[in-house]
Amino acid sequence: MAGEVILIKLGGSLITDKQRPLTAREKVIAQLMREIREAVKKLGRKKKIIIGHGSGSFGHYAVKQYGLKRPGAWAAIHQVAAQLNRIVINQGRKLDLPLISFPPSSWILSRNHQVKKSFVKPIRVALNHQLIPVVYGDLIIDLVRGGVIFSTEKVFSVLTRELTKSRYQVKKIIHAGITNGVYDQQNQTIPLITPQNFDQIKPCLTQARGFDITGGMDHKITTSLALAQKQGIVSLIINGQEKGELKRAILGQEIQGTKISLAQAS
Repeated sequence: MAGEVILIKLGGSLITDKQRPLTAREKVIAQLMREIREAVKKLGRKKKIIIGHGSGSFGHYAVKQYGLKRPGAWAAIHQVAAQLNRIVINQGRKLDLPLISFPPSSWILSRNHQVKKSFVKPIRVALNHQLIPVVYGDLIIDLVRGGVIFSTEKVFSVLTRELTKSRYQVKKIIHAGITNGVYDQQNQTIPLITPQNFDQIKPCLTQARGFDITGGMDHKITTSLALAQKQGIVSLIINGQEKGELKRAILGQEIQGTKISLAQAS
């Protein structure tokens, strides 16, 4: 066993202003990177992390602006998503975090929105060398449609499947957003979501505000439940605006958010 991998998603609503096109929240990104650095110092060498981030008001805005029907639009969307990725990378590099970008368009090929091929060996080697891979929601090449959007959640699904084929094991995925987890109809945090209670919780889910073409909270939860059922992976949905919350989640400490898992037992 090469070790445990923790996947961390920095949500687009957290790191950008989704009401304003092409607007990054750089102070928020800097704080998140500080918490990641502090947590990494306390993790053993056998525990690795991979960071993913949403596209927020960058990629989602570009899709609405250009559409998905022509090569020029595909190139523009890819470029805008990469623009936000460079901002995230640069904030981490200011803190000497060994971040290295892996644009999903360079290692995933799809057919009709379904993964046809992926090549994650460079990511595994990067982990072996104590680097921190960074992926993101991206436009990838599709054998039928030309260009399609792959959300960070879908990219994480590919990673978990491929990494578990090797000696790595993904046990936890952290989704950092702008709420204290998933809220019920009284705006109270739902502490635990399982396949058994999802039908009762689903009416509470609402579409994300601002620019979002990947399904919002509903997509996040259904993807997390699928990973729990297939691979036993625990997902956490936390408020990344709460100082120290991301660090606590990485280190396995108590959080205020929502846990998504296979069983009722914690």
